[in-house]
Amino acid sequence: MSRPGSPTAGTASGQEASTGHGVVLAIDPHRPVDYLVPWAAAYAAETGTSVHALLVARNDAEHAALTAASARIARQLVGTGIEHEIETRYGIPGDVVREVGIGADLIVLADASEGAGRSILGVVGQTVISNPPCPVVVVHPGDEVPSSVPDRPIVVGVDSAGTDASVAALSWAVDYATKSDNPVAPLTVARDHEPSSPGLDVPVVDGTPGSELAARSEGAAALVIGTHHDQHPRQPFEVGLGLWCASHAKCPTVIVPASWQPDAGG
Repeated sequence: MSRPGSPTAGTASGQEASTGHGVVLAIDPHRPVDYLVPWAAAYAAETGTSVHALLVARNDAEHAALTAASARIARQLVGTGIEHEIETRYGIPGDVVREVGIGADLIVLADASEGAGRSILGVVGQTVISNPPCPVVVVHPGDEVPSSVPDRPIVVGVDSAGTDASVAALSWAVDYATKSDNPVAPLTVARDHEPSSPGLDVPVVDGTPGSELAARSEGAAALVIGTHHDQHPRQPFEVGLGLWCASHAKCPTVIVPASWQPDAGG
């Protein structure tokens, strides 16, 4: 394992990883779930980027867990053949993940729910999603890797006001679709027949946004939602919707910051 703060790079072919952070794979040293590495590697291969695995411990008391988890993730990444590097750090996990994610293509987080339900998202996930530095995806146990779902739709939640956050979410989905060959399925969920998004040709259905989007996520390649970290709490597509969908969706959930633009990283 590298000394905390110093990334180690490698691929199956022995080439050095690029210096840019393409996919930041955030790993909890105490819960290094096995399904995250294959998902992140498949996404990186599909989009032509690399994986930057990040493991964060709060203090030296967690050194043993950090060491063991880093070795385990290294073995998994070498097995994928994807260009990668591994970085270990000490600090407040959510803050470190946000820092490393600045300018990245995507941050990959694990769903922190235990058991059969998807009712919680860990503190790290809440911190990152509440103010994302780049697009963030929450992957759940059982979610299929990107390359195995080429014909499934990318469901995009678009608010009735047509905000910058919704435009960013739709733009991200379209950009990803050009690389994955998945169809894009934008949708506005409105209460009491609110008008459709101005300037956007998007179907409108009546209902509660969180419940409707979570239901439509079943069988989808991804559910995509835009967010402003400083949104007014009464806005229908607020941060809370992203957190709720990340815990209840039946597919990977992508949260896109309003500032996101194609080919501009975070």
